[in-house]
Amino acid sequence: MQFFKRYNYLMLTTFVVIWSVAFGLFYLQYNIHYEYEISQLKNSFRERWSSLEQVVRATKYQVEGLRMKAETYLITQVESPPASKLFSQLQPISEQFYGLDVVKSPFSEKMVGNLTGQGSLQNREVDFYREIEMALELNPFFQIAIHNVPNAAWAYYISTHRFINLYPWVNSQQFIFNEELYQHEFYSLGLPANNPERHTVWTNAYMDSAGKGLMVTCLAPVYDGKHFRGTVALDLTLEVLNQFIENFRYNSENLFIINNNQLLAHTTLVSPKDKAVHSAASAFPETIRSQWQTLFQSPETELVKVGDYWMIYKNLSNTPWKLIFWVPNKLIVQEVLYSISWTLAVLLPSLFIMLLFTTRITRQEFIRPAELLVEHLEKEHQGIKYILPKVPPTWQPWFTTITHIFTENRRLVTELKDYSASLLSLNQEKNEILGIVAHDLKNPLSAIRGAAELIQADIENLSREEIFEYMGLIYQTAQHMFQLITNLLDVNAIESGKFNFKLAAVEMQPLVQIVLNNYLKLAHAKRLEIHWSAPPTPLLGWLDQGTGEQILDNLISNAIKYSPVGKPIYIRLLQTEQTVCCEIQDEGPGLSETDQQKLFSKFAKLTAQPTAGEHSTGLGLFIVKKLVTAMNGRVWCESELGKGSCFIVEFPKYR
Repeated sequence: MQFFKRYNYLMLTTFVVIWSVAFGLFYLQYNIHYEYEISQLKNSFRERWSSLEQVVRATKYQVEGLRMKAETYLITQVESPPASKLFSQLQPISEQFYGLDVVKSPFSEKMVGNLTGQGSLQNREVDFYREIEMALELNPFFQIAIHNVPNAAWAYYISTHRFINLYPWVNSQQFIFNEELYQHEFYSLGLPANNPERHTVWTNAYMDSAGKGLMVTCLAPVYDGKHFRGTVALDLTLEVLNQFIENFRYNSENLFIINNNQLLAHTTLVSPKDKAVHSAASAFPETIRSQWQTLFQSPETELVKVGDYWMIYKNLSNTPWKLIFWVPNKLIVQEVLYSISWTLAVLLPSLFIMLLFTTRITRQEFIRPAELLVEHLEKEHQGIKYILPKVPPTWQPWFTTITHIFTENRRLVTELKDYSASLLSLNQEKNEILGIVAHDLKNPLSAIRGAAELIQADIENLSREEIFEYMGLIYQTAQHMFQLITNLLDVNAIESGKFNFKLAAVEMQPLVQIVLNNYLKLAHAKRLEIHWSAPPTPLLGWLDQGTGEQILDNLISNAIKYSPVGKPIYIRLLQTEQTVCCEIQDEGPGLSETDQQKLFSKFAKLTAQPTAGEHSTGLGLFIVKKLVTAMNGRVWCESELGKGSCFIVEFPKYR
């Protein structure tokens, strides 16, 4: 009898201990999952503001590019220019207004904006005609800006001479210049009184007079020397901003964008049908609506407790906007409990079964299985794999549960290590990109600033030729910077899967000839002989024509860049049964085996150097490789150090 009492006491003690351990493990898992959920929230939030900042940054760069083009034109075109073909298509559309309602060949409505203005086109001052021609020159750059900023609504230039060039083209019956435009922030924020430092700025949200709903605008003032001439601008609708906050964790209604007291993006409160901007406070829960401003006293991108809610925010670079997320703490608790509920579902029934049957089992049914369980725990802890021993059915859930717990914990640890390694890799790549951009933009910016300071300091004594020489330097340097940024945007588009192709049958001879014509002048300057050969019959490839032209442009420009003065370049167009092939061969320095191994990698720095001081970003061949592969083609290089190189690009043949 005493034995059974001691045995029952031992079993009860064992059960209490195991029950405590189970709840300890449960509490430990709860804390681990809770911290993991908080970490995931932060990471998801960082991903959203990172992608949003990319669009904001791209928008700002495009606007600044438009301003640079406009001001460069005004500086270089100091006299009244001859009327361009597009200017001759401007016609009066009423007694008081003129516009470009009828677009004639060689232009199309997709290529130009509608320039509408107030007054007459006849007998105006020289500055008026200079500015009109400048605005028309911006049309292709409007196209580039709209292309590089997905879903941008409008690109335009508003002049102090009472006209506007609005892209994409719309008939003047839908939109025409009016004096009220001067009252909007997309013009008034560029005025010298409001923007003496000539910054690129963002407007508050407003209703679009051209009918595209609520939107915000990024604008920059345009100056002709010291004289303010107008503003260039790029519009984003609030509907576009909404796309960056959709499908967020828990509830996307809790993620939103504000500007001062304006609500710019919210999946339910902001819609294309809105006629007015909502207040920022309306996006916060009622219980903390009066104290939401205290959130901004905490560090950015850190989750802080405000009442019963977790909140996080980020000031977006280059804008006055803030990205904000809030979530009730109870939702996080519910998510964590749900994720670990399987522990209770398996562990507690097992404990209950053990309590019912341990009073009747013998040593064979209890002591030995207990010893095996301890051994199993030790081996699982040490990570030793072995075949589970044969034990009574009541003990099997213990073994399988413990195995599952250790296996799951090892999996989570492995995932965390892999995730950490991925973050380190991404951070290293980010640092490389920032280092390259900083290095490759610093010198060009210094050159531009130096040339501008020389012009500004001594403009009265400089001749026209000297001014043109300095402006040419500024233009060439800006082109280099633009090419670097374009390459980086292409790399981003390729790696994010946003590079669109329109595959079609393309005749290869004209395609190669178009690219070659662009480099004849440069080749002549280096006294390079270009030998171009192709079959007499047309060769049709299956590719995207614009992308194919970009690929050939890069390869031919590289051949010219790395060819010594006076050497020949051979360009041959061939075909096989399945493909069309273009070979570009030079007699430059050639490539070592080491250089050939990293030839098509990102930011590759090779031993060979351009022969006339040309610049290389290390991205061109990486982009070529990605584009060719995406169109089911191949590109490779055959080279021997000191004996030149031959690049071969191969596209599928059209059938």
